[in-house]
Amino acid sequence: MTMAQLPLNLGLGFREAFGREDFLVTKSNLAAVSWLDKWPNWSGHCLIVYGDEGCGKTHLAHVFMDKTGSKTPLVDAKDLQEAAIPDLVALSGSVALENAGSGINEAALLHLYNFIKDNNGFLFITAKNPPALWDLKLPDLSSRIAASAAVEISLPDDDLMKALIIKMLSDRQMTISPEALEFMIRNIERSFGEARRIVARADSLALAERKGITIPILRKVLGK
Repeated sequence: MTMAQLPLNLGLGFREAFGREDFLVTKSNLAAVSWLDKWPNWSGHCLIVYGDEGCGKTHLAHVFMDKTGSKTPLVDAKDLQEAAIPDLVALSGSVALENAGSGINEAALLHLYNFIKDNNGFLFITAKNPPALWDLKLPDLSSRIAASAAVEISLPDDDLMKALIIKMLSDRQMTISPEALEFMIRNIERSFGEARRIVARADSLALAERKGITIPILRKVLGK
């Protein structure tokens, strides 16, 4: 018996495409994309985009960064510190903040919000849950977040799931047959995160077996 050799993860694998032209627009994300397309003519200076893991929030954050300037920083909410905010905003006048929600450093977020507003910049925030579920303690922050535009990227329909899977595979320089794609759509959970996980596992197994992504490969991945 010959043992299959799994490809080593050396950090040299696929690179996701983050350009605006690479984003797959459907009715589930159209509202978020429309807000970005009309920047800088926003009604306010803050936009919150929320949705399931892997739904494209980070992709849109990169689009926002491209629009507002190559120096616009992308900061994880857990790393946000008040002392660093002036330097962050000074880079381009705007900031993209990811993974906001319950447990965030509220004083730091309030300072960031106010500092950007005072300097006529823009704040792009991503989160898994809608702002109403963040359980914020600071009244000033709660009122500012409640007054900000917030749009959801909803669960994907079949068309978006298919397009998303094809894009994920394209980013990995892999292809899939129409039959295998239909099989995959019928047998996976309707979520962006699940699609990302299944694609990664199928890609790894296909490389290990030196095959394309076929229905037999997907059966193994899905345990069917």
